[in-house]
This record gives sequence, C-alpha cells and structure tokens, in this order.
Amino acid sequence: MASIDYEGLAIKVRDGLRKTFTELLAANPERSFYTFAIWTDDSLQFAHAAANTEEGLTATVHRYNQEVDPKNNTTSTHHNMRWSYGDWEFFPVEALEDLADVNSVLQDNFLADEDVFEEQIAPLWRALLDGFKQLEAEGFFGTGPERSKITLLLVGNVLDETFVQWVTALNPESVAQPFLNWDCDASDAENFRCPKCQGEMKRGFVLEHTHGGRIVSRWSSGQPKKSFWAGTQFSEEKQIPIGTFRCKKCGYLESFARPEFEAD
Repeated sequence: MASIDYEGLAIKVRDGLRKTFTELLAANPERSFYTFAIWTDDSLQFAHAAANTEEGLTATVHRYNQEVDPKNNTTSTHHNMRWSYGDWEFFPVEALEDLADVNSVLQDNFLADEDVFEEQIAPLWRALLDGFKQLEAEGFFGTGPERSKITLLLVGNVLDETFVQWVTALNPESVAQPFLNWDCDASDAENFRCPKCQGEMKRGFVLEHTHGGRIVSRWSSGQPKKSFWAGTQFSEEKQIPIGTFRCKKCGYLESFARPEFEAD
C-alpha cells in the first residue's frame, strides 16, 4: 500500500467540502442552514457531507407529529430533533464524487492489514479534521453574527471523545459550548433560539380582542366555514392555544399551537 500524503488529503477534504457546500447553498438560496457536517463511523470507512436547514427541521418535526408521535405516544419538537442527523434534509448531500478521492484512501486503509490500519487511522482522522478546519479558517461559514448561526459537526457512529474534539476544534466557543451543553429532553420553550440570527427567543402570545374580552389566539382544525351569526364557524373541542416567541435581537416571531400555551 502506497504511503499517504496526509497534508494533501486534508486539502482534498477542504476542496471537496467547499465544492459540495457551495453547490448546496447555491441550489437552496432561500433556506436557512444551521449546520454542516462530515458523516462517518469510528473505523473511518467513508466520509460524506451532510447539512440541515431550519425549514427542513420544521418539516421533519411536522411529519413526526403527524405520522410517528401518535403511534409511539411521543412528542417530537424542534429542540429534541435538531441534531437527529438521520432525519436531516441533506443526509447525506448527494455529491459523492466531490470526496471520491478521500473515500478511496479511507477504503484502502479500512481494507488494509490490521497493523497498517491501526498505524494510519489516527493521522487519517487528523487529516479530515484539518481539511474541515481549513475551510472554516477561510471564512466559508461566515464571521461574527453570521458564523454564530452555524454549527460544524462530525456525525455518525463515532467515539464521544472524537465527537467533542471536533465540535471544539471547528467552532467558536460561543457556538461549541451551547451545543455541548444541549439537553435533548428540554422543551422548545426552554431552549428555542431564533432561526434567523440565533438570538434569545422570549415566550409570549398574540392577544385577540373579542366582544367577550381579550383572549389568547388559537389554532382551529379544518377548513374555515362562514357563519351568519359568528362570522366563522369553529369547534371549541378542536381549538389549541397558540404561543408566540419573539427574538430579542431581531424581532422575528415563531408560533406553536400546543395545549400548554393555554392561559392560566
């Protein structure tokens, strides 16, 4: 087996990721990307790009709420599904040729004799990380507030210590620490960040003025129908109160219909 040029491999990782993510962004200009990643496993058999968007996350949560949660008595939220990479919108990114040379080297090592595999696995890990870091150092993922919206990751069946090493090495501390402190069991209300600028979201509600007083706005199931007496027909049993979160930084509003938003 020929010796590996690890510096050259890192450059191929950088260039392959740049090409993949550039084309992905160009093809989806209206979507709000919040994470980019390399997907692999602990034996480093392969390396593929992955990514997700706020819009993709919302669609996945909606699908789980409609199709999966009722069957399993679960509650899927934006927060607890945010990092479920298997359900990401782009998992993996369909651009396998961009990292073809990298994957050829990884496959050769995986199929090599055990002593060769063990000797080369650590520097191969470093080459992958270095290539990703080079792309980050170029400012590809933005700077300042724009960069704070993006989390760079390693995903897949990998060791926890490797995962933490990558998160710490690829991201500013202001991005890495909130991610590492993430609690998957917390509610959207406790951990919800602005999908536009990552600012803090404050819970509130939209007030409606009616002839009977002031109430919290509500979501009603089904197609609206006109009513001569009430204006619109609705079923009291199928209404859910709406909670609205406002970003303290940019003012963006995001609303959810859930029973816990009922007035006390």
